[in-house]
Amino acid sequence: VLLDTLVKQHLKDSDFERYNFPTKEDYDVKWKQILVKAGDIRDQLQKDQLLYKKKLYEDAANLREQVKQLKADYDADGPTKASKVEVAYDKLESFRRKVQNLNKIWKNIQSGEKIFNVSENNYPELKAMEEELRVLGTLYDLYMSVLKQKDEWKELQFSDLYTKKEEMSNKCSDFTSKQFKVNKKLTTTPEYEALKNEITRLQSYVETFDFLTNDKFEEHHYQDIAKKTGVKELATVKSDGGNFRLKVLFDANIDEFK
Repeated sequence: VLLDTLVKQHLKDSDFERYNFPTKEDYDVKWKQILVKAGDIRDQLQKDQLLYKKKLYEDAANLREQVKQLKADYDADGPTKASKVEVAYDKLESFRRKVQNLNKIWKNIQSGEKIFNVSENNYPELKAMEEELRVLGTLYDLYMSVLKQKDEWKELQFSDLYTKKEEMSNKCSDFTSKQFKVNKKLTTTPEYEALKNEITRLQSYVETFDFLTNDKFEEHHYQDIAKKTGVKELATVKSDGGNFRLKVLFDANIDEFK
């Protein structure tokens, strides 16, 4: 009513023509229609607000159940339950994705809670799993990087060593440096000891490769090494440059003959 009065007081006769209101009576009709429409929109917004608020509470309750179920799955079959590194890493990646998805849902819920100014829901078990996965990742991410790197090197040709051995040595140094960044909570575990041994062994292989590519070696040197190691492919390195994959040397545990 007040708004209606103020508008009428400030309107001039010319305004009615400008807005295509030929008469003040026509203005009254149009204005009442606007007020009715505004009231309908207000009522609909109030209804929608109740529905959205109800949906917010339902989403929060559903998330609590999902977190509870994920925690049960994690405790029963999480990364620490695996006996092999590769399996543990796969589980780690799987639970990371699941936690990430639930965190996205939680973020949406938090936005809704701010909009409706209601109490925030907390999911401590979800945060605890996220933190434990982060800690485990400092070990298993590095472990898998070492294993994958070794598999890649196995596919190289012996002849590639002449241009790759410095890069390989630097990579091993990088792995050694990163092993000291593994979370302290894991440095007393068997998995950490296995990781250190894997890195040390890889470094030993690379040092052996450096030895085998000595420029001063002649054919008889390679023939002698081939006999001692049982790797017949080494006998012809001088003549063919080493036309075989490094997998042959890894499988022969060539570092033991260094």
